[in-house]
Amino acid sequence: MSPTGKQHLPKALAHKKAGNDVNSDNATGHEGLSVQPHARVKQILAAADEAVRTEVLERLPGVIRELDDDLFNQADRAANHNEQNQLFDARREFRRNSRAFLQAFESCLDGRLKGFVRGEEPEMMTIAGKGELSLIDEEKLEVMLTINSIVDRIEGRELRRIHALNTRLSTLRPELTVTNENNPYSVRAFCECITHSADKFEVSAPHKVQLFQHFERHALNHFGELMETLNQQLIDAGILPNLEFSIARNEGSEEEEAEQQTAESADDAESATSDEDWNATVPPEYQGGAAPRTHSEVASNEALRELRELLAVNRSRSPNAQASSRAAGPAPAMASQGDLRSALSSMQQAARVEDKSPPPSALKDHLLDALGQASGENTALSGEQTDTVELVGMLFQYIQRESELHKQVQDLVSRLQVPLLRVALEDGGFFTEHTHPARQLLNTIAHEGNEWLSDDDSDSPVFSRLNKVTDRVLTEFRDDISVFKQLLTDLRDQLNTLKKRAEVNERRQIEASKGREKLELARERADKEIRLRLARAKPPEYIRGLLEEAWADVLALTVLRHGNHSSELKAALDSADDLIDCSVVDHSPERMAALRRRVPELLTEVRRGLAQVGFQGNDFDTIERSLKQLFSNALDEPTTADGEAAPREPEPARVRFGLSTHKERTKRTRGESIRLNEKEQAALSRLRKMQFGTWFEFQVDNRRRPIRWKLAWYSPVTSRCLFVNRRGARVDERSLQSLAREVARGKARLYRPDEAPLFDRAVSAILTRVRHMIQPKQTA
Repeated sequence: MSPTGKQHLPKALAHKKAGNDVNSDNATGHEGLSVQPHARVKQILAAADEAVRTEVLERLPGVIRELDDDLFNQADRAANHNEQNQLFDARREFRRNSRAFLQAFESCLDGRLKGFVRGEEPEMMTIAGKGELSLIDEEKLEVMLTINSIVDRIEGRELRRIHALNTRLSTLRPELTVTNENNPYSVRAFCECITHSADKFEVSAPHKVQLFQHFERHALNHFGELMETLNQQLIDAGILPNLEFSIARNEGSEEEEAEQQTAESADDAESATSDEDWNATVPPEYQGGAAPRTHSEVASNEALRELRELLAVNRSRSPNAQASSRAAGPAPAMASQGDLRSALSSMQQAARVEDKSPPPSALKDHLLDALGQASGENTALSGEQTDTVELVGMLFQYIQRESELHKQVQDLVSRLQVPLLRVALEDGGFFTEHTHPARQLLNTIAHEGNEWLSDDDSDSPVFSRLNKVTDRVLTEFRDDISVFKQLLTDLRDQLNTLKKRAEVNERRQIEASKGREKLELARERADKEIRLRLARAKPPEYIRGLLEEAWADVLALTVLRHGNHSSELKAALDSADDLIDCSVVDHSPERMAALRRRVPELLTEVRRGLAQVGFQGNDFDTIERSLKQLFSNALDEPTTADGEAAPREPEPARVRFGLSTHKERTKRTRGESIRLNEKEQAALSRLRKMQFGTWFEFQVDNRRRPIRWKLAWYSPVTSRCLFVNRRGARVDERSLQSLAREVARGKARLYRPDEAPLFDRAVSAILTRVRHMIQPKQTA
């Protein structure tokens, strides 16, 4: 699908197009944005806006027509006169205010576009209400749930195209990280505008829901094609034409994967600089918004089926234990569902009170003991129940012994052992459904806890929330699986809030780093100008100190405020030249006379400049007396008219008023010069191609676990890197050359999180273990 016909710019942009197009032809791709960014962005977005108008805005009248027909048909089939009148009233309301509705939608969409051009974050309306804790009336809740459902369906269906568009728009506007929330062409944007515009209709919530449903069917039925068109337009404009989006599959056997992992861990330093590592697709919270990679659900279910079969084989090969139990007395009765629930309830109560669960290896014995106490007789489990208990025990054995989870997270997840055993015995979907809420809650707690606690931060706000969720599972779960779904929803909302706060903090740190860089570049320019002037002349020590320390700060501030080529900077540099000339005696008589006339104005300029960098009146009075004395020595006769000796030169001293010295400032600005060998140069070349948002692991000698930092930003001018932690707080700044050296030496590497959730990794590990356990018996 591609837009055709004459282009229509947004109303807010149309009157500026003529002036902006003058230089747009010279800008191509990403490089062109640096030449004429505003015109280039507006030109590209104008084409995108045309595609949106063709695909969405022009379909809106059809949405109203379809809704009108639907309401008429419902009224024709109404059960009573009152219901029929309500439907006809809604139909008239939609007809009467349809024009206002269409105008409101277009205005909302254009407003988001203008905000995007300016780099502003849009004001969220409907979908942002997910995480609010205020009470919502039933009608608003019905509307909100409908909109959220539409968004989730379309975003899930068009994941690849949406991700590609977000990434390309982020490149188009590098100061703004484009996500589903602030993308002006996302399904969220359209749904928020339709919700906002629907307020023009004074109808009940069910009729608004009908409007949204028709909007999805008629206006959004080709949303994927719209995303494809917008992506193609950006590709044609040179924006990331080679962007790839890949989902890793679970290919090969467990043994092959184990061998590959062993080979990779044996050569960390070499793999850190390989093309495969640097070009790997990384999940969105680690690099540039790519979608997370998941294992095949079919493969996982096949692994579980094989695992159950192997456990059944192992159980059938234990006839001696069964025979001995039969010989000792009558066969135990099978546990009833009521006794099983009672036993599990008592185990969960004990786990909550004692704040610990039974050892996974003894989980079956603890359950049998609890069954005996509940029923008062010798009770046994069925074969399927035994397999389930053993599977849950093996799952938590893996969590405690074999996973790479943080110790605190292992302890936290282990507290869920008994509740999850209850779920597994009651609901077979726990093992077969990837979307099972209890299984997802387990994976979420493990993943988020391990990520946020990577810095040994036991007071992490995330850990506190995870701990509360675990407590609520032990306290609230009885037999209703929906408890897990509610807790999972609450936890995700809280985590999203924390992540948004971290994003805000990160943006602040990036802006602060950019500001520091501008300041240091301005100081570097000022120091360079002072050095050039001092190299051409040899003024008195007092003038040298004034220029190197105080006037250099005046020049730097002038560069920051007015730029490198401003008239203000030229005037400040002229004042520096005159300060030197007025203190040096080797001038012609004409020049000496001109300098004497210049002194009063020069002193005024110096006073004004020093006042900008914090000098007070008393400070400058001292400086002014010294300057007058120096100028008198240089520009006047050696003796005064009455024969007295001329004034002495001031004591050679630096002018220090809490300002950094020239040497300190130069050292800080230029940084350490690092010579890189061939391997380090190769790492540097790859680092320069990285996207902002890439996560790194740094191995520190006195820490057992590596620390994990995010490369939030680096400067193409100074090559300075800014690293932040999970909370978005600044943790380190270093040069790109220094990072390349650490990468080449294996002390730093890209962080690639586990691709599969904890549950799937555990099943894979358990399957390998059980195969090895059964295989010797089969061979024998």
